[in-house]
Amino acid sequence: DRDVRIIIVADRESYVEANIREYKVSEEEAERRARTTRAWSQGRVIIQNAGDATLVKNRRERIFNIAHELVHQYQSQVSGGRHTRLEWLSEGAADAIAAKVLEEEGLQTLAEYRAQRIMVIEKADAYPSLLELDLSKNWYDALRRYGSKVTYRVADIAVLELLKQSGYKDLFRYFSLVRTEEPAAAFASVFKRTVADFARHMELILQTETGD
Repeated sequence: DRDVRIIIVADRESYVEANIREYKVSEEEAERRARTTRAWSQGRVIIQNAGDATLVKNRRERIFNIAHELVHQYQSQVSGGRHTRLEWLSEGAADAIAAKVLEEEGLQTLAEYRAQRIMVIEKADAYPSLLELDLSKNWYDALRRYGSKVTYRVADIAVLELLKQSGYKDLFRYFSLVRTEEPAAAFASVFKRTVADFARHMELILQTETGD
């Protein structure tokens, strides 16, 4: 229901500068974002580092990346900016819907996307529990501790599991409810289980599929 400004920058240095200029964050925070992300969505502005090596080489990744950030814009719209109160669900949903865009463009199926995510988790030395990925502080701690790649993959697999059980409509019903309700209450209302119970369920799935 609003215009979104998308700023494309050419390299990491320009990405840091744009984060400072557009979002009024400190240089330290801008550098942290540059270490773990290729794009950022805040307010009504998306900044994408199009000079990131993966994005330069891979059209599929460019589409996935910008679609992910546009999902964050929609999450923010329907939740009143409260979508990040359960970070793994916010980030995993943005990835999962971006993956659906790729499927509809004929670039990669959701089954292929899921298999790639499981492979990354399987190869990792360790991976986080969903209970470590709730608040923003905990999410960023996990990015540092486990690495960005595997942390996002755990969130992705969790949201794909929710979609299998409940579908896209319920996923965005959660983001609408969290506008006025606490995340735990909104999650239980929509998905008919507690966050802790779902986290245990996901731990069993990941242990089974990765052989841990």
